[in-house]
Amino acid sequence: MTASSALRRLLALSLFISTSAAGVPGRAQTTPPSSPAPYATPTHNPLSYDDPGMHFQPPDDWKRIPLSTDAQVPGGGRDQKPPVALYIKGNQRNSRVITVSVQDYDGTLDAFEVTHDQALRNDLDSIYVVKKEKTTLANGMPAYWLHVNSGNEAGKYVQRYEWVVVDTKRSIIVSLIGHQGDFTDDEAAKDLSSLYVVVYPAHRE
Repeated sequence: MTASSALRRLLALSLFISTSAAGVPGRAQTTPPSSPAPYATPTHNPLSYDDPGMHFQPPDDWKRIPLSTDAQVPGGGRDQKPPVALYIKGNQRNSRVITVSVQDYDGTLDAFEVTHDQALRNDLDSIYVVKKEKTTLANGMPAYWLHVNSGNEAGKYVQRYEWVVVDTKRSIIVSLIGHQGDFTDDEAAKDLSSLYVVVYPAHRE
């Protein structure tokens, strides 16, 4: 599968899930809305993905797509679980996708990055690693920042920017994928900048 076809399938999946989640027109609402409780806590931002070890929330101009547990995303590898969160932005000519993927993993960050690098080479067509930097997230958690181009059509590459992190129990990959020229390095860094990962709490399953 080429990088461009994988992106097209991912966008098609996003739109299909979005349409399905909207429900069937005309269906009656069976549960009346509840009245707001006094002194209610602030509403959780629907863009935010949170679990005991991480937080991610893209800028407000992104749209989160509800995911079913059996959703499959191209380019993830056959043994990969579906992403835990999926976001889209743009239109048919200028589309971008963010995926948040979480897998069980208890090895080191460096070892996982090597494994992930090989998985990208196996799953994508003609990849070129533009940048691979071991750095830290904003909260100080060690991470790799990757910029990878893929595809064999000049001027039609697919760009992939990723944070690759390990929280001692899981691997976490937050990827921004889109076509060459649709966004800049700075835009990609901004869109993924909210990622916050901590060592997964020992008392949590």
